[in-house]
Amino acid sequence: MNQFLDLTDEKLVIFQSWSKHMVRYGLKAKIGRAWLSSKGGIAYQIGCFLFLAGEVDDRLLPSQLAYLILISEQENWQAYLKEQNQFIGFTRYAFDLPNQQTLNTCQSILNNLSGNYQLESLSAPSFIECQKQEWSADLQGVFTSFSDFKKQGALGFVIYKDRQLVGGVSSAFVYQQALEVEIAVHPEFQRQGLAKILGAKLIIEGFKKGRLPLWDAHNLASYKVAIALGYRCLESYSAFEISNTWDN
Repeated sequence: MNQFLDLTDEKLVIFQSWSKHMVRYGLKAKIGRAWLSSKGGIAYQIGCFLFLAGEVDDRLLPSQLAYLILISEQENWQAYLKEQNQFIGFTRYAFDLPNQQTLNTCQSILNNLSGNYQLESLSAPSFIECQKQEWSADLQGVFTSFSDFKKQGALGFVIYKDRQLVGGVSSAFVYQQALEVEIAVHPEFQRQGLAKILGAKLIIEGFKKGRLPLWDAHNLASYKVAIALGYRCLESYSAFEISNTWDN
């Protein structure tokens, strides 16, 4: 049996030495959920991200979830995940915190937006529109509605061309003094610099509101956008995807 933990529980101190911004900022802001197995394994989840620590125990893996990204900085968990056929390993990229140089780079990029595109703040109608399309569905982040999005202080912007939604950026998660960047561009409009425009806009607005935009790249495309925006890569690391349902 797993035991759910309060996010202030001292057992979660095991994550404090981790380099992942998402873990440390998430626990500080007390968002997500955590649980402990009888073997001493600990899981901490934010959205589709599941962070694993302590003793290896597959009973930590929740049931009835269609998709997860599993991450651990511990060798025992990494070895276990690599051995399991149901997990697909891939590489993610962690980045340093943005600084004034990042902000200056973003301002230069934002000045290059073509007049053929309209950059707007995310609104209730565009939030719903993003939910309806597969390529943009992740822009809603962990928020159940646009009112929840606004209530929690999230930021978002969209790009239209001839009233067609072609790209968006949002706060996948909101921490106390930071936010996690999520970008999506319509497949037919990729490789046109729109991801950089969207990222630059969110970073600039985040700085204005006193929130650090955190970047953790899911793939090389996201990595290249972060580098172009002035972020410095700290490390590449192994992560694992799961797409089946678990029965505990």
